[in-house]
Amino acid sequence: MSITGNLVNLIPDECLSRLLSLKCTAHLATLAKSVAVMGRLPATVHYTLIFYCTNWEVVVNLRIPTTTSSITQFTFGIGNMYREHSSRQALAVLDAVFRRLTLNLNKLAFNKAPSSNGSKPQKFLWSHQTFLDFAVRSELAITLRELSLVGAHISLPEFRATLR
Repeated sequence: MSITGNLVNLIPDECLSRLLSLKCTAHLATLAKSVAVMGRLPATVHYTLIFYCTNWEVVVNLRIPTTTSSITQFTFGIGNMYREHSSRQALAVLDAVFRRLTLNLNKLAFNKAPSSNGSKPQKFLWSHQTFLDFAVRSELAITLRELSLVGAHISLPEFRATLR
């Protein structure tokens, strides 16, 4: 099922329990709901959250709820990365989301969508310390078996530290 962040919290639990995958697109205004729904998902659901950068909005007070989920597959994507401010906005969102999550993952992917206007997308900056804290909290050293960093701009020392 694919849905926008405006509607994701309206899906009844009995419907969520039958899904194999859920893809949610979010902007700043719907990000909190799009994260919170993960706490209602069964472990069998592959959840994809794609945040679309918005026009020049400053990221403040996102109020992302602390969320614990038993899902084992999660993809975090960023889209609309063609404006000058997009990298900073995406980094702030990545930080805000992963500071509030505890997940039981065996598969995790970070993706960057191609630019919709044909221009070269901005970098999807890596939030190294936030990821390391998330990894410890979620015990990824024990559970994670697949990690895709295709969309992330990560340095070699950060990459090495991430794999430990």
